[in-house]
Amino acid sequence: MDEWLTKLEIEAKYRHVSQHQLPFETEIIEIIPPKGINFSDRWKFLKGLFFIVKDGYYFQYTDVCHGIIDLDQEGQPFDIFLDGSIRCAYSYAFTSSVESTIAFLMGILSKGRIFIGKDKHNRIYFNYVDFGYTYLRGQQTRDGNRIEEKIIKCEEVTISGKKYLNFYRKPSLLNRMKMFGKPIKIGPYSKLDFYDRIACSIGFDGKTLRFPGKYLQIVAYNNDFCSLLDNNTLKVENNVLFNNYRFLGNTKNLIWLKINSFWGLYNRTLLKFTIPPICSDFVYSPLGSDCVIVKIEGKYGLAREDGTILLDSGYDKIENISSLHYKVKQGIKEWEIKLKEA
Repeated sequence: MDEWLTKLEIEAKYRHVSQHQLPFETEIIEIIPPKGINFSDRWKFLKGLFFIVKDGYYFQYTDVCHGIIDLDQEGQPFDIFLDGSIRCAYSYAFTSSVESTIAFLMGILSKGRIFIGKDKHNRIYFNYVDFGYTYLRGQQTRDGNRIEEKIIKCEEVTISGKKYLNFYRKPSLLNRMKMFGKPIKIGPYSKLDFYDRIACSIGFDGKTLRFPGKYLQIVAYNNDFCSLLDNNTLKVENNVLFNNYRFLGNTKNLIWLKINSFWGLYNRTLLKFTIPPICSDFVYSPLGSDCVIVKIEGKYGLAREDGTILLDSGYDKIENISSLHYKVKQGIKEWEIKLKEA
């Protein structure tokens, strides 16, 4: 172990990946155990390794894995892959030498590439890029022993600030909006047992709100319709009737409401839809942003929760790469789009 570098020597020789221009893709080319780590404590040894990538940068286990690993993440998060690889190496290490263990781990981690970027909160994140796919340069296909890479363009799009509420002017959508502009009024029922069922975003046992709060969402079922209830009085809050809903947790006063087969995002503070009920489906970015991919009349677009249109609904497919970086498809054409503020 005398030829190994100390932690300070490694940090002086290589730069941390956060100092690289982000986002970028790279691959692990070397694994260095810092001098002084005791191999007898194998888990500490493996978590202390320095993973060296191309161009002279490094990262460690704690840069990628932050406590308990969430196995339900969307996409291809690298924390699951790295944690799983190290756990495989952990069992392997009990019957192998230091050099064999590192070679074993290198054999696993060298199978794929890594996408490194920052989300809207300026936090660094890592995605796993398997063989045959890249976040930055499009698809790769294998044809016998030949690998053909299709280079796709990256387009910069300036966010215009248009809103869904005042953007769509197609007759069919106008008629639909007019219909939703005339909600049926229902009376303020004061007895809780009038409703068929109560659903709550935080906790409700039928009598007491266990976690009352500003962003608590309470939905009452009455026959085939649902209504929003006031948190304190349990009376109908407004005259909006809907068929279905999806909670957004208890941190925002927003709720998705479904009216006649179409979804819209309703702001309970403003008492209006920020995204009107014209969406057949919607998917939030898994990378911590408030951007949502919406499907309107068979095509996909991108919006913020305040209704700002980031990408018009004209794409056959939209895939999230980072909070403001997306891959889009129209017919057989695919390319990447980076959004920037005006």
